[in-house]
Amino acid sequence: MYKSAFICVYLRLILFFPLLHGSGVLAAATTYPVPEGAFDVGHASIRPGRTEQDHFSIKLAFPSTAVIEHYRGYFSRFVECRGRGAWWEAGPDAAAQPPKFMHQMVQHWVTEDNREMITLAIRYTSTGAEWKDRPDNDVQRVTLLYEKVFDAKRAVRSQGSSCDDSAVPPRRAPSPGPLITR
Repeated sequence: MYKSAFICVYLRLILFFPLLHGSGVLAAATTYPVPEGAFDVGHASIRPGRTEQDHFSIKLAFPSTAVIEHYRGYFSRFVECRGRGAWWEAGPDAAAQPPKFMHQMVQHWVTEDNREMITLAIRYTSTGAEWKDRPDNDVQRVTLLYEKVFDAKRAVRSQGSSCDDSAVPPRRAPSPGPLITR
């Protein structure tokens, strides 16, 4: 289940960028402020006013979640969803040429009226497809996707997280080492 959810989020967030890069929908301004130190900052208006994507890179040592903490303040009016966002996931990106290995964490927020959602993915990519406990660099690539949807909580559930407090596992205390699922 987690592997298919990982692939679903990866496809939704990453595959849009190459399609939009030369299409004129990319702009320099972002929907939400980026953290200090961000570089390669960009924005894509996928469906203007309905689906917006911000993306940037930032140098942070693994397993930093500072970007998630940065955006928690901006989304304090949203309901924070839990589940996959509490874990670093890792796995090869077999479609990439040359092959890459990814460490990724995904966090979701939805509005109280359940009509808007935020998906925040932070990831490190390493060279080669062989298993790595830690990325081989400190460059975190960040994608923030804002969407207006019919049922945000259902969309989040389809990606392996939950916004229903009764079904949410307790948040784990920060760990000095990586939290990786295999």
